[in-house]
Amino acid sequence: MLGIALLVGLAAAPAIFGYRPFSVSETDNAQHPAGALAYYRYIPAETLQAGDAVAVRSQDCTAVRTILETDNAARTLYTAGGDAIPFEASEGVVSFSIPVLGRFAALLTRPVFWILLGIAVLLLFAGAFLLPKRAYIPKYGKK
Repeated sequence: MLGIALLVGLAAAPAIFGYRPFSVSETDNAQHPAGALAYYRYIPAETLQAGDAVAVRSQDCTAVRTILETDNAARTLYTAGGDAIPFEASEGVVSFSIPVLGRFAALLTRPVFWILLGIAVLLLFAGAFLLPKRAYIPKYGKK
């Protein structure tokens, strides 16, 4: 029980300090690999500097991009991947990431996972309540 409380506390600690998690699907930064669970903190795009790792969200993916240059007049960030990202697409600076954990977090957002988990729980309850009653019924003789 103490271990579970410690894990919940560690998971909630970044949110207390203003960090938001996301699963990295694309990256051009070696420190934050694809499949990692990365944490970013919102920083206005006007204050970003060259070399910052930026969280970028689009409709189909979440990516980490390294800024090469900022253009405040055009409100655009130029990244190491050759992309021109508008200021509005920038979520903030990625501070740290945990490799491989993002794949697990992405799994939790799929409905198939929850359906299979529900079926497993129902089977466990069925086994816990139905099997003991049937286990004590004699097969032959008096009941």
